[in-house]
Amino acid sequence: MKNREKYAEKYRKCGGLSQRRAQRRGLWRRGPSLLVAGALLLAAFGPVGPATAAQAAPPRATGPSGLADPSQSDHTYETPDIVANADGRLEAFIRQDDGTVFHAWQTSPGSGWSTWRPLTGSGAVGFGPSAVRNTNGRLEAFAITPGHKLEHAWQEQPGGEQWHDWQVMGAPNVPLLCVTATQNADGRLEVFTLGTNGHLYHIFQETPFGHWSAWHDLGGNLIALPALARNVDGRLEAFEIDQNHHMVHDWQTSANGPNSEWATGWTQLGDGETFAGAPAAVSNKDGRLEVFGTTDSGYLKHAWQVGHPAGPWSAFDTMAAISPGITVSGPPVVAVDADGRLEVFVLGNDRSIYHSWQNDAGSSVWSAWRNLIGVLTDPLAVTSNRDGRLEMVALTPGGFPLRNAQVTADSPNWTHWSTLPYDPHALVWNG
Repeated sequence: MKNREKYAEKYRKCGGLSQRRAQRRGLWRRGPSLLVAGALLLAAFGPVGPATAAQAAPPRATGPSGLADPSQSDHTYETPDIVANADGRLEAFIRQDDGTVFHAWQTSPGSGWSTWRPLTGSGAVGFGPSAVRNTNGRLEAFAITPGHKLEHAWQEQPGGEQWHDWQVMGAPNVPLLCVTATQNADGRLEVFTLGTNGHLYHIFQETPFGHWSAWHDLGGNLIALPALARNVDGRLEAFEIDQNHHMVHDWQTSANGPNSEWATGWTQLGDGETFAGAPAAVSNKDGRLEVFGTTDSGYLKHAWQVGHPAGPWSAFDTMAAISPGITVSGPPVVAVDADGRLEVFVLGNDRSIYHSWQNDAGSSVWSAWRNLIGVLTDPLAVTSNRDGRLEMVALTPGGFPLRNAQVTADSPNWTHWSTLPYDPHALVWNG
């Protein structure tokens, strides 16, 4: 029974995977907790997704619009994601415990938010969603069905409220666990999914917003979805955790290749350090990639390309402890401030979110940790407002979504945790 509970919890955490964010200087993403991948998992638990009738949650409350409102609901929510529309308005996504995906959006860039609404009129999601913007401005969301296949939905118009219903894209020759999506340098979307055999699979648009390729297998003995970042020459690079809990990476051999060719095999980073959660990766202002991971002992380590973009990698360096008795208990999230400095976010074992930032863009010197006061849990999702302020969506331990944002661009000060929708004029800093 203990092993069954362990597998179930780690498998459920697969829903906390994804998200990366394609930006001018690279990408950042939220990483997952570790997974248990294998046929044993499916044999023990069967299809994953909405609760059965016997397990159904109580009827959900409704918000002012008459639609389900997560801030007033008896349901719980997972896998938040947040992405910018073409006009700069942020849009947030969460998955309800019955498999329904909800979204809410800023009514104007950097301003208040709409009520939560179901993303589509039908369909259930087992894991996800992971959302990304096409070159034509339309957002597109990817998820895993309860039957372990890839599905996607997209805006009918750039920035519009109406979405196309979920459409199944299929799967390779193994069931799929989780999904994350990103954009190539030429604008073509590329989607990565983890199979129950521990292999990473990918599929990509053959032209921007065009037809999709066949499935390609990147192999591996992997237990998480990758952290994705873009090299200065446009090549995507993926960072993973293997079955030995070592960090490994793989990369495209050329940018925008017609078949998205990748190097053969995963290469280990570091000197055998072991990590307890998935990594996060991003591009520095000068183009050098940097990757972060949480160790088994609850410390955050990072490594970076040395000397020049696409160069060799440093050894892993351990970042300062948060404070006596406070360790890192979840995967890191990394974002880029408006001035190019990296900022990293972690969940402490006290259920508070802490953040630290580079003193200068590209520097190896980081600030002391600062507490974004609140009782929360992973996963987290972070992106930039049009005015440069970072904004985050996180979950309470009870599974309800909250948001927070920087007071001003590049500021160490943040507002306070509030539900969506919120009144932007009522915010005060409580950090």
